[in-house]
Order: sequence, then C-alpha cells, then structure tokens
Amino acid sequence: MSQNIPFVITNSNDTIIQSPVVPKDAVPYGVGMHISPKPQAAIVNALPSMAFYPYNCAEQTFNKMLAYSIALKMIQTDSVARQTMKQLQLQPEEVNTATSLPDELSEQTMPWLQFNHETQLHQQQLLKIFDTLKSKNMLGKYLNDLAALQNTDGGITWFPGGKSSNYISCYLLWGFGKLKKDSLLFLQDQISTTKFNTFLPLLVSFTDNAFIAKESYDFHNLFYLYSRSYWINEFPLSANAIMKVDSVLSASWKSVNENDLQRQALLIITSLQLKGKENIFYQKAMQQIESIRQLAISDNVNGMRWKDISNVDDFSGNDEETITLLAIAFETTGDSKNTINAIIQWLLKAKEQHSWGTTKATAAVVGLLYKHQPTLVGSSMELTALIKDSSISVTDNLLKGGLFEFKQLMEFPVSISLKKDNSTTATGGFNFYYFTATPPQNEQFINVKISKQLFKLNSINDKWEIIDNNVILKIADKIKTIITIDAPRQLKYVFIDEKRAASLEPMDGVSGYEYAANFSYYKSVRDIGYQFFAEQIPSGISTLSYETIVAKEGSFSNGPISLQCMYQPQVRSYGMGKVLTSTK
Repeated sequence: MSQNIPFVITNSNDTIIQSPVVPKDAVPYGVGMHISPKPQAAIVNALPSMAFYPYNCAEQTFNKMLAYSIALKMIQTDSVARQTMKQLQLQPEEVNTATSLPDELSEQTMPWLQFNHETQLHQQQLLKIFDTLKSKNMLGKYLNDLAALQNTDGGITWFPGGKSSNYISCYLLWGFGKLKKDSLLFLQDQISTTKFNTFLPLLVSFTDNAFIAKESYDFHNLFYLYSRSYWINEFPLSANAIMKVDSVLSASWKSVNENDLQRQALLIITSLQLKGKENIFYQKAMQQIESIRQLAISDNVNGMRWKDISNVDDFSGNDEETITLLAIAFETTGDSKNTINAIIQWLLKAKEQHSWGTTKATAAVVGLLYKHQPTLVGSSMELTALIKDSSISVTDNLLKGGLFEFKQLMEFPVSISLKKDNSTTATGGFNFYYFTATPPQNEQFINVKISKQLFKLNSINDKWEIIDNNVILKIADKIKTIITIDAPRQLKYVFIDEKRAASLEPMDGVSGYEYAANFSYYKSVRDIGYQFFAEQIPSGISTLSYETIVAKEGSFSNGPISLQCMYQPQVRSYGMGKVLTSTK
C-alpha cells in the first residue's frame, strides 16, 4: 500500500513534510518523491503509462494507439522532442534486464522491486515509443486488434469473445473522431486504410441503431451524441435519428441542473456542435457553461476546479475525465483560453507521478494537453529531500535524473526536509510505501467485500471438501477456488486480481469469456494467477470459480485477492490468502 503527501512550494526556503499516519501493523518499505513536470513534458512522461498498460481491453488498446500516434506526431513536428530523444538514445544502459533465476520471485509478482530503477525503466519505454518505425508498426497492430473486437453487428466487445457494448463502441467512435480532428489519425498504407474504412461505417451503424432503439434518456444517450458529433459530416444522421436527437436534447435540458457536471458537459458540447447559434439548445448551452464557470474554485497555485464533480452512480469515468470534458466544453465556445489553461493547471497537480487515476483519464488529459501545449519548452527545476542521513533528488528535466526517485527504508522518518534550487513554484508529492494486512477501505463503499475459499475434490465420494489449515494436499489433487463478491449495489467495469499458489496449475489454461449465474466475465490466465474483468456485477452476492491441480510439493502462499472498479479506482476491496501445504 502507499499514502501520498502532496506539496506546493512557492519560494526557495526549506520546507518540512510530516510523515503520514499508517496502520499499526504497517511494515515500511520506502519513500518515493516525485515532481510535477512542465505541461509539455507531462505529455511525454504520460505516454508509457498508456502504451505499456498490461491489459488489452478495447478502450485500453485504443489508448495505446493514441500514445504511439502522439509520439509519432511529436517526432514529425517538434524539433525539441526529436533532439530530446536523440540524447536519450546516447545515454548508457543502466537497467539490469536479466531474467529472474529459477524459483526467484519476479517484478511481475512484486512490482515494488521496480522502484529502485523507475527512471531507467521509464526512459527505456520512451525510447520505444518514440522509435518512428516501431510507432508505425504498433499503430497497424492496434488497428488490427480493434477490428478483431468488432462483432458482426458492428459493435465492439470489451474483451475478445464478448457481446457488443454500447458504451465501449461509443468510446471508440469518439476516440477515432478525436484522432481525426487533432490530425493524429495515421493510416500507414492501403491495407490499414481499407480496414479502417470497413470498420468505421459498421461502428457508426451500430451506435446509431442502439441510440434510436434506446427508450430512456440517460448518460449513454448523451455520450452517443458527443461521440457521434465528430462524424456528422462524413455520416449524416437519418431522419429517425434527428428526431431522437431533438427529443433527447429537449428532455435533457429540462432537467439539466439535476445532472452531475459530466452529463452537463456532454450536453453542452453536443448542443454547441450539433446546433447553430440561433438554435435554442445552442443558447441554453452558452448560458449553462457560464453558470458552471461561476461555480468554479480558482487560484494562482492550484488552477481551476469544482467542488462537486463526481457522480458515484457512474462507473465509466472519474473526476479527471469530467474536468477534461469541461475543458472541451469551454473550448467549444471558442473564447475560453484562460479558463482552459487554469483547468490544465489543476489537472497537472491532480496526477499521480506520470499518469492520472485511470488509463482513460490519462488519455483524456494527454489529448487536452497535446492540443493546447504540444511542444517541449521551458527551463528545468531540481528538488532535494533530506531523509535521515541520506537524500534523494528529482528534476523535471527529461535528460538528467528523473521525475521520481525511491529510497528504501526500514522505518519512516518523523519528517522530511525539502529543498529546491530556485524560487519558481514547484509541485509534487511523497509516496510512503508499506506492507499491511489491513488496507484502508473507502468509507462510501466499505460494504463491498470479496473473499475466496478453496475446496479439494474427494475422489471417493466425488464431492468438494473445504480446505482448512489442517488439510495436507497431495500431488494431482484437484482444487476448486470459489470467489465471492458481496456488493450492496451494482458495480461496473470490475477488475479482480487473484494470486494463485505456485504449487497449483490451471486445469484450463485458456483465456476467454465465461458465464456465472448472473453475469459474464473475461478470464485471463497468467503465470502468477488469474485476472477477471466483468463489465457489470449485480448487487447482492455473486460468485465465480476456477479449477487447478496440485503440481508441486512444499508450502506455498495462495496470495490475496483484490477487486477494483477500473474507472472508479477508489472503489476497491481486498480478501486474504492462505498457506497451502502439499506432499507427494
């Protein structure tokens, strides 16, 4: 676990940072310091978090494509970016890339081992992203991957083999429209062009049909209109769709102030983009955006933000995505440069190290930054923290040092003294990393619970028997793991990470969609365990299961299990593991 202590320093005097309060059973691992980069450098530094994200669902595959598109565009148009990458290529290799020894725990199992060479890993990833030839190849690959996720009805499935998702389909429709509008849609050859020209009309047709068929006036209608507005000229709306658009806008404006800021932003953008200046909906949008501006909190240090952002009923986005949508709404009015710059100022302070709360949020913010501050300029700054008898330093210079440095510690200091090398305002934060068996729970979702139980098949009576601490397993025993989720309300876009004991081997090692009693999920089989992705999990008690076989003798830890909503990451829960003992 980690706790973050942010800081803002407005002068060159020393600053004292107090260590946070941690759980009583916490075992300290170390302290990491990070500095917020300049807006232009933030684009570059965020790209690896998008391009190298470990999962391959539809919207994250698209955001990998976005990362390589921005990198390719920057290399083509920004001389500073080209020079920066050339200098990075001349730096010596410092990261030990040797593979793990047999039976040695890898960084995939213990990702905190990466803290000691975070900067080197980051720079290696940057070199891969800004390799022009590689970028072009990856763009072709991800377009093929996305085309493979398109079902015969034209819709896109979240993971391979699933049903078409209205939200994911609209997300890709918007994403490709934004690439086109920002001149980032690179189709490298005739094959890619043909594939895209086949893919897009089917996607438009699916989203149009889903919109016309939908009876309720909810978030998905507004998100469809926002996504569809990027392709109105290429694919004009049908007469039925136009009637439905006016009906949705009319109903939405009647209840506009009952909606959260995300829905208001979508309504404003679509009204401004789909209607002319004389239209009543256009005029309402201009009035509403000014009302939203008046509700903002703004200052010279933290920029512009809003007190009430989140809608806890919406699991498809987070605060950073909402703020970015508001920036686009102000942008659509055509006269809000200062407002957009103030929003960007807040977004840069809201990020965690190189990225924002989710991959979708990171992609949204990077797109906004690239449009408004696309070149690398400005002088650098260095911060030094004195921690007991040692020090760590960070800098926003891409070539010297790094934005993050980690120091392993046996115990946390009472306080940390922070120095900087000039009087320019600096922002960043300290992450205090520790191990604990009592991770913090979000108060609002404290009743979301996840747990697992293991059972052994009794070969005599062919029944599953629970494995308690006294059971000794044998080689070739069949094991069933049952995961139970207890949710007081419906959850969406759920990621479950299950750490399997090294003594257990999957009975079925094939990844793919599976179906429980009341929901479906994508199962990903990995060396260190299983990962499950569910578009929705209903309220109440739900279960899923998998089977393994005992393949090794000894004592092995069957690790913890965790649940997290991917686009509302504060919604999470943890379950404990146990030790399994096996003999021949």
